[in-house]
Amino acid sequence: MRKDKLRTFDELVDRLNQDPEFRKEDRRQKPYYDIIIEIIRGRRRLGLTQKELAKKAKTHQSRISRIESGEYDLRLSTLIKIAEALDSSVAIRFAPIIEPPPITNGISSEKLQQSFFKSLYSINVSSLLTKTINFLEEPLEEPSMFTAVYTQDD
Repeated sequence: MRKDKLRTFDELVDRLNQDPEFRKEDRRQKPYYDIIIEIIRGRRRLGLTQKELAKKAKTHQSRISRIESGEYDLRLSTLIKIAEALDSSVAIRFAPIIEPPPITNGISSEKLQQSFFKSLYSINVSSLLTKTINFLEEPLEEPSMFTAVYTQDD
């Protein structure tokens, strides 16, 4: 059986996204990564070390380190303390799971994305999607707000 060689990272992602189990696990892991990114971004924005953030959040530097490295499954109460120490608040939203169309050979990622977004428009969520994309693309400004988006499992 001939295996196609992947030439770019996007091709790898496209291939992995064909697998429903991969997409499901990706949905489960994404909130953790989003939280880590927000904590690191907020800490850097304020010029804080892990130790300084820990002191402001009334926790230990080792806990901040484990959270930022993905080794700690933090509680909501801990997340709230960290957000407040970063002059932020926590906002949690549930978003519907929208499966992308299947990847077919010969169609570029850009065309697939266009097709996927056209299908979203056809179910009348275009304004919600546009607002979400615009919000996510805005640079962080003070005061910032933590946003974690969780999806319902299958």
